[in-house]
Amino acid sequence: METDPQSAPPPSRFSMSGKRLVPIMVVLILVITVASIITFQNQKHAFDYPTLCEENLRSLGIALFAYQEKFGTLPPAWIEGPSNQPAHSWRVLLLPFLKEKGAEDLAAVYRWAEPWDSPHNKRLLDDFMPAAYHCPSQQRAKWVFKHAHFVAPLGPSTAWPGTMPGKIDRSTKQILLIEYKADDIPWTSPRDLPVDQWPDSTIGESNLGIGSPHGAQPLVLYADGTVERLSPSTSLAELKYRCQGITPPPSAKPAQP
Repeated sequence: METDPQSAPPPSRFSMSGKRLVPIMVVLILVITVASIITFQNQKHAFDYPTLCEENLRSLGIALFAYQEKFGTLPPAWIEGPSNQPAHSWRVLLLPFLKEKGAEDLAAVYRWAEPWDSPHNKRLLDDFMPAAYHCPSQQRAKWVFKHAHFVAPLGPSTAWPGTMPGKIDRSTKQILLIEYKADDIPWTSPRDLPVDQWPDSTIGESNLGIGSPHGAQPLVLYADGTVERLSPSTSLAELKYRCQGITPPPSAKPAQP
């Protein structure tokens, strides 16, 4: 039966051809994209960088404790090469114990027969760095994330005596790692901070690089697994004693007002 054209419902005023619909959809997508970018920019303060740094340092502690559980000690601060010079860092030894995608694969292709800065190993440094080794901050450019921002205090009485691995008592408040604000230690470099070279000054006055982009005082990792930011009154002398697992004498602490 034929339909009477006069009795058919009028076409919807909202109907449109595909040719008209495409540009409208494109405009809508662009508007949504721009709005998302603006929202992201306005909410970038939501990235809590200090908390991320704490979590990264805490994850290093978990990896260190897993290493000691397997081998009975912490990794040595460095491994010597043929010339009896530091050739490999504890940070590379710790790779298989980091709970991070890609870290264990990187450990498998690292060449221990070559120094850390050989062309092959240097390329690994440039290609990938585990997030646990850096302290993210808006003050740092992306390329800076090739540098270690948590370092080991080195010395005979510390948890890092050198080529001989140290062992820690998990019930103590001995300091294992310290936040480092300078950007001059490549993360695979066997370089850290010998405590016997620390000057007799405050942390802020020294040029050791100890500190944080989020505050004057650095974060520290203790042997019991806790992470905290040092008090502003902490002196380098007091910090040194705490890295050695020794209760600081009154002379190492600043006088109370």
